[in-house]
Amino acid sequence: MITKEQFQEWLKRHTKWSIVNFFEDTPCLEFQGKLNCSYKYAAFQFEFKRYIAHRLVLYFLNGKWPHVSDHKCRNTCCLNELHLQDTNYSVNTANKPKITHCRRGHEFTPENTRLTTTGSRQCKACVRQNSNVMQPIRRMEKKLGK
Repeated sequence: MITKEQFQEWLKRHTKWSIVNFFEDTPCLEFQGKLNCSYKYAAFQFEFKRYIAHRLVLYFLNGKWPHVSDHKCRNTCCLNELHLQDTNYSVNTANKPKITHCRRGHEFTPENTRLTTTGSRQCKACVRQNSNVMQPIRRMEKKLGK
């Protein structure tokens, strides 16, 4: 197990105060190394054991491993102890920002949104755009016998 002193030394080498991202008047302490590919969290290896850095911060603060860790600033690279909290899944989910627009920028409104069979939302404007693009291609493929 990594000690608090070893972790603090690691923090000095791999983090810097962010000027662009402030939360409640305190800057984020952003990890500047390689991020975990799946979730974009600060992860590192010490003596052949892998650690998620923000969970280690909460461990050293509270003396126990967090059940669920939440970034109040919504910056997954942040290791500022003031921006982290040990919480539960329902609170963490409630704190996530709501997605109000599709990837192409169309607003999710009742008129512009349909639910798929899997329960996810689909933008009707994007479906129309995709259909208009694909229709001539499908006609051409049909003519050519593909």
